[in-house]
Amino acid sequence: MHLLGGLKALEALAYFEKLLVPGRNTDYITETMPAILAAHGPGALESLKRIAANRDAEKYNRNAGVRALCLIAYRHPELKPEVVEFLRDLFGQTVQEGDDEFLEVISDDIAGLKDPLAMEDIRRAVKEGLPCESFFSWQSLEEIYSS
Repeated sequence: MHLLGGLKALEALAYFEKLLVPGRNTDYITETMPAILAAHGPGALESLKRIAANRDAEKYNRNAGVRALCLIAYRHPELKPEVVEFLRDLFGQTVQEGDDEFLEVISDDIAGLKDPLAMEDIRRAVKEGLPCESFFSWQSLEEIYSS
């Protein structure tokens, strides 16, 4: 998997999409998966969006797609607006669905992009009852934005 990322083998992304689905024990790869996926570069955006948006997949597998998108946004600042827009939409849909577990997992990743509108989305979700202390604290999000 690392070699495929290093080679930027975009044709391998279909395999990764199939790997990160429910019923597969992927605990052993979720720690390094965001870096592997992001190594494919900007050409991987659509595949990563599908991974992140796959509501049938485990939250940590979906989060691998979110983190990979964030890594690409860091490495390719010209893509940051597109990534932020996608993640804000995903965040909003997830709030409407009431999937607090996924929201908790992705909130710090979204905050790391330091987009003011995304921070307002998170702030609004917390006011509406997002239980934020399980995976992150409000103070840690404020620190991310101020650093």
